Amino acid sequence: MHSVKGEAAALGLSSIESRAHSFEDDLKLLREKSDLSGNDFLPLVIKLDDLLTHLQSVGDLVSRLARLHVAATSSREHESHTDTAVIEHGASEIVARSEGSVTSMLQQLTARVANENNKEAALQCMGFDTVPDEYRRIVKDIAIQAVRNSIVHGIESTTDRIGAGKPTQGQLRLIFQELGDAGYKLIAEDDGQGLSTEKIKHAALKMGFITPEKAAVLDAKQVFSLLFQSGFSTVENSTKDAGRGVGMNLMAGLMQQIGGKVSVATVPGKFTRLTLSLPPAKRAGNTEAA
Repeated sequence: MHSVKGEAAALGLSSIESRAHSFEDDLKLLREKSDLSGNDFLPLVIKLDDLLTHLQSVGDLVSRLARLHVAATSSREHESHTDTAVIEHGASEIVARSEGSVTSMLQQLTARVANENNKEAALQCMGFDTVPDEYRRIVKDIAIQAVRNSIVHGIESTTDRIGAGKPTQGQLRLIFQELGDAGYKLIAEDDGQGLSTEKIKHAALKMGFITPEKAAVLDAKQVFSLLFQSGFSTVENSTKDAGRGVGMNLMAGLMQQIGGKVSVATVPGKFTRLTLSLPPAKRAGNTEAA
């Protein structure tokens, strides 16, 4: 559901985003209850049915628009072309435009989330045209989450950035790299405030993820691993972009599916960098913790 909400936000489909967010609200309430009965799940069933029905309607609309596009393309083609060739050409053009719009979609998401959080941010994407078919969905989902995390948690407010001697506009980078037999690498980096191990430990203590005794002996690597735990967040009041403790856990889950690895590098006040190592396409193994 969080992935659906993220992609809807990236595409500007607010009606889907709001439905998914409302579903998450109800799910959170259920998680906080000590006793559950079948009737407690009824609101989720109703909202899920509403969401699926709405998604079907949107899907039908997209299909009709695609057919109209193909028909318009067909009318502009020379009569010497066969109908089959025209249809194939139109469909291929739609697919190509869809793939080429991922970067634009992420940049629009960056602008929207930054504006709603009263921040300034710009996104640079590199290498997304080399993502193999098997990883397109995963890379897109992770990229969407990385953008939201960087802006909400990483990039400072304009006032704070000025005070720190930084340009008012925060910079985000998403880089996809081919590594030959070693697979692929996805890097998500921002020039924000960096990660504070003390802030993470404080949030983990408050939420009951660790004990004071455990907090005293955790090294930086172990502290950062808390970020990927389900339900963990350093934001006290959740919004549609952060605070659920789902996003980073979603990243970890996607990487686990393919046998990938996630590592974290940060310098307080300077940057945060997530490096996701993906195995060669069509080869899945066990996730290596980093």
